[in-house]
Amino acid sequence: MKTDRTRAFAFVPPLLVVVAIPLIRPNLFGEIYSLAGTIIILGAGFLAFAADRGRINIPRSTWTVAIFVALATVWILIRLAYTGGDRVQVVAQDLLTSAAVVLAVGIVASDQWRLRFMVRGFIYLVVALSASYLVTILVWQFAGIGSFELARVPISARGIAGISFPFTPTFGTQTIFGVTMPRLTGLGREPGWMGLYCGVAYFLWPLVGRAPLFGRLLLVVGLLGTISTASFGAFVVVLVVSVFIRVKWKNIATQYLGLLIGIIAVLGAVWVAFNAPVLGFAQKGEFNAESLSDRSIATNAGINAIFESPLGGSVEGGAQAGINMISTIASNGIPYFVLIAFAIWWPMVGRVQSSEALPGVALIFITLLLSQPPGSSAFVFVLVGLIYACAQPATASIDAPASLPPTTGRASVLR
Repeated sequence: MKTDRTRAFAFVPPLLVVVAIPLIRPNLFGEIYSLAGTIIILGAGFLAFAADRGRINIPRSTWTVAIFVALATVWILIRLAYTGGDRVQVVAQDLLTSAAVVLAVGIVASDQWRLRFMVRGFIYLVVALSASYLVTILVWQFAGIGSFELARVPISARGIAGISFPFTPTFGTQTIFGVTMPRLTGLGREPGWMGLYCGVAYFLWPLVGRAPLFGRLLLVVGLLGTISTASFGAFVVVLVVSVFIRVKWKNIATQYLGLLIGIIAVLGAVWVAFNAPVLGFAQKGEFNAESLSDRSIATNAGINAIFESPLGGSVEGGAQAGINMISTIASNGIPYFVLIAFAIWWPMVGRVQSSEALPGVALIFITLLLSQPPGSSAFVFVLVGLIYACAQPATASIDAPASLPPTTGRASVLR
């Protein structure tokens, strides 16, 4: 009986993290219920700490991510104290809803079994939403545009998502070749985040078990369903690079040939990212010229700030100020940009399994660099920590949590 109770308890921390995913920034309900999501995840960390009998064995990569995210937030507080800004309380709260959340998830991830449970929970959530989107498309085409919308829910101060049958969060529509399609916002507060999650789930799945072809195809459907130019472009480039770096060449001659093929393949992927119908960057101006213009203004402001105001604050970023890492230089300065970059890449230093983590981490970096805001995006940094944790060699059994006796004499490994 005691073992049964312990086993049931062991499921609770990682399950709480999965339940809280939609509630933390930048996810579907993160703008409104961020505090609730933070409390749930901190509670999950406490329960995992108790289950491990007070032992803290947070993965090194998670510590690194949390420290640099905290330092980036502290840098903003220092700037506000110096310039007299009025956002001190909001930024201070980010320490709780970002770095503390990353550490709490790290405590849960310190056990290999719980780590796999969390990661699979995230993947299955994204796959389920992608499958739901496919059903919604079919319903719309046969029953009419907007049919069977179950609810409309606020997801930010300015955005309202529609929940369509069976359980598809959508954010607006896009007409493609005469067919009106819903834009899948899924787990994210906007479609671009969901596109990132589909891509990360695609690369993360093989690290925690067999990734069935049908499931990965659903992830691609979900990514395309976001109709996000940046998500599509980043995914195509990273996919080609990830395939190339896994190829084993037999001798120097084939290595040079492989390098040439790889360069051509990457250039081809970049061409596709820019010129693909509908989702290519070249088509962005036709389908959403205002968004492209605002992002370009903000990005140019960040580039100009490198020379005019490297510590931030004196270059106007327009309506989309802070929309990506480059644009944050205008408001927060070069130190903030560098600290966020270190949060993403520093755990890669000295890792023997860096090639395993590279695709997911690169996808996150490209997305934040060019199209999504790093500020208050706690779950993105949680994902960075989880990717590195999954890519490291497993040293413990994941057949059962550390608090449980193994059920068999054969220990499994993470991959």
